[in-house]
Amino acid sequence: MRLWCRFVVGGNSINKSPQLTSRSKTLISEDDIRSALSRAIGTSSPEKWAIDYNFLESEVDSLDHATFLLALEEDFEIFVPEENVADLDTIKSVLAFAKNNQPQ
Repeated sequence: MRLWCRFVVGGNSINKSPQLTSRSKTLISEDDIRSALSRAIGTSSPEKWAIDYNFLESEVDSLDHATFLLALEEDFEIFVPEENVADLDTIKSVLAFAKNNQPQ
């Protein structure tokens, strides 16, 4: 499964007010999420997890989870509101969140 996301905030050179612009499409894949998880927890375990495996229940602590979500925000320019953090506990839920939160 692959998802396209575009998020960029830029400034208008005439009035310097922020505006949404389209820099490029960033492709988010299941492999990208597994790689970010591996970096966050320092192990290759995510490569073996099923797409619906709840990694918060056993493998990932809250600090690693925050590190993982910050990496996704930086790498793919996806903003994760605080109220959604706890819901992003499987690879499948992260993919769905990214798909549902693309800019129009």
